Amino acid sequence: MRKMITKGTKLFVLLLTVLLVFSSKLIIYAESETFYNYEENHIQNQGLDYYNNTSRFYSEFRIVNGVAILDVEYSGYLGVTTGAVIESKIQKKILFWWFDVNNGQTNNTWVDTFSTWYGRAQHTLGISESGSYRAVIKYTISGSGGSDDIIEDIVYP
Repeated sequence: MRKMITKGTKLFVLLLTVLLVFSSKLIIYAESETFYNYEENHIQNQGLDYYNNTSRFYSEFRIVNGVAILDVEYSGYLGVTTGAVIESKIQKKILFWWFDVNNGQTNNTWVDTFSTWYGRAQHTLGISESGSYRAVIKYTISGSGGSDDIIEDIVYP
C-alpha cells in the first residue's frame, strides 16, 4: 500500500528545512566573529573580548622556504599598561600529539619581556623537515587596569 503524503507533512518538512538552513547561517556568522584570516593565517583580537590592560594582540606564524617566522605583538593603554611577558614556542605534530621544536631556549620557549604599553617581537627558526607545525603563544599583560590579562593563542601556518 502506498502511504499518502499530506499537506501537513510537506509543510513540516519545508519548515524543518528552512530552520536548518537558517541555523547553519547563524553558525557560520558566529564563527566569522573570531576573525581568523585565511589569507594571512592568523587570529587577531578585534575588540570582541575585553581585557583590563590590553587593547589588541596579534599573532602570526608562517613558514617560508624552510624558515618558521613567528610575529607577536600587543598594544595596551598609555598610562595604564605597564608591561608584558610573551612566551612562545613552535610545535610539530607527530602522529596525534604535538611536541616542542628545539629552538635553543630553555624549555624550547622564547620569552620576551616588555616594560611599556606596546611590544613586538619576531622569532625565526630553520625547519628542515616537512610536517604539521603550529605556534603556541601566551601573553601576560600587566597594568593598573586590574589583574593581569592572560591570553593564550595557537596559530597555524
